[in-house]
Amino acid sequence: MNKIIAFFAVINLLLLIFFSMREPSLEKTYDLLEKARKARDENLFVKQRDFLEQVIDERIKILGYNHPGLAKLYSRMAHSYVSSNNFGLKLPEVSKNFEKAEYFVDKAISIAGNQKDKQKWQLGLYVAQKGNIILEKAEFGSQQVPERGIMLLQQSLKILKNDLGMQSPEFQITKTILARALKKKGDCNHSMNLLAETIGWFENNLPPDSERLALQYENLASSQACEGHFDESIKNNQNALAIYGKNDTYYIPSLILMYQNSFIYF
Repeated sequence: MNKIIAFFAVINLLLLIFFSMREPSLEKTYDLLEKARKARDENLFVKQRDFLEQVIDERIKILGYNHPGLAKLYSRMAHSYVSSNNFGLKLPEVSKNFEKAEYFVDKAISIAGNQKDKQKWQLGLYVAQKGNIILEKAEFGSQQVPERGIMLLQQSLKILKNDLGMQSPEFQITKTILARALKKKGDCNHSMNLLAETIGWFENNLPPDSERLALQYENLASSQACEGHFDESIKNNQNALAIYGKNDTYYIPSLILMYQNSFIYF
């Protein structure tokens, strides 16, 4: 009996040492994540990535290379590289940032793809993120909308529908991104139908003076005009302008970062 008690005492001591050695590392990563968030909010993306890389190194030491938490960090790295491209960088830098963004989102997809079925919805977000990166890369290069980006968004919708349902914000927002891409591709009818399906969800889940709701009206109006439904287009443009007027906002840039509008930070 004494040997058993002594054995468990040793095990408890080892566990205590194990966690005491790692707790400072966890506290350090929380502090680094907060610094990364502040850097992101100030558009200091290089600084943000420096902090995120430190977090990744610490988390790998504790959690290993395949923990789903690392996928979230890789996703943030990808987002940061794409965000950097909206601040007047030269074309070689922009191209390099897109390559880095794809590299990190591929790492996120690889990890998420190996998780249990109940966590597949995260894979759906990362697949959508990759599709979005491909679409933005084409837009920066004044290229046609790549079919690969469309297919990735469609694949993402299937995953999100199965795991989170059609009423989830992740599904509705990804559907919106797909609709916008289809509009740019020239498939106005498909785009219009998808956006019409989302309007009810946005109206029910956002405040009536939300600029995000106004943007959704604007998206739908654009697709309706493209398809020749001018009366409906005018009505939805008026809905958008009514919201912007209440908020003393009279101009919303047409090129808004899709990730800022579309992805929830973990």
